[in-house]
Amino acid sequence: MGCSLSNGLVATRLLIVCTRPKLYARALANFYFIHAAIDAALQKYAHLPAVAPIAALLPRAGRKQAFETDLQFFLGQDWKEKLGRPPPAVQQYLDHFEALCKDADHDGGGAGIVAHAYTQQTAMFFGGQRLSKMVRSNLALEGDDPGTSAFEYSEPVHKLKQDYMRAIDGLARVLGEDGVQKMIAERELVFQMNNKIIKSFKLPRFAYHMKPIDYDEPMDYEG
Repeated sequence: MGCSLSNGLVATRLLIVCTRPKLYARALANFYFIHAAIDAALQKYAHLPAVAPIAALLPRAGRKQAFETDLQFFLGQDWKEKLGRPPPAVQQYLDHFEALCKDADHDGGGAGIVAHAYTQQTAMFFGGQRLSKMVRSNLALEGDDPGTSAFEYSEPVHKLKQDYMRAIDGLARVLGEDGVQKMIAERELVFQMNNKIIKSFKLPRFAYHMKPIDYDEPMDYEG
């Protein structure tokens, strides 16, 4: 879900999450909050020269609506009510991102916003195809079932990758050295916050065992 898997504990937890429908829905909900905030920021700050090239890709790379399709599939029509409030680790991410956005017009010309969009969105199409196959297999999703829409695109992924990386490569002259360094530092922070979110998942003792899940209840972020 847009995370660095350099930490073995994080990787293991993510793999377990993808074996249980309720755990996977919880992970989707966590990163839905984040992608919704990023999509909104790209629209709001599209006037900034650094943000504009990435905002132009939003109709193709934005994931908010795709997450909503998956959440409705797993949680039902009242999925928004079941989400509840973001858990603490996610709220910390959102608070940080909100503060960063408020300074976007003055601090680095939107370098921080680009760092978050770049890290989260590219993770979805760089690693998403493999994760999508694993989820569909583990959760026994059939042909046209949603559930992995967040990792699916209406165009060849390699074309989107090329266009996205071309937009990123062109930012150096827009941001300048200071802006580039800010973007690099913020991107590392995104990895750390993503890992913290995944580490915060409290997994059930028998997480590897599949059994029917009752979704007619609010999301429980505490496991």
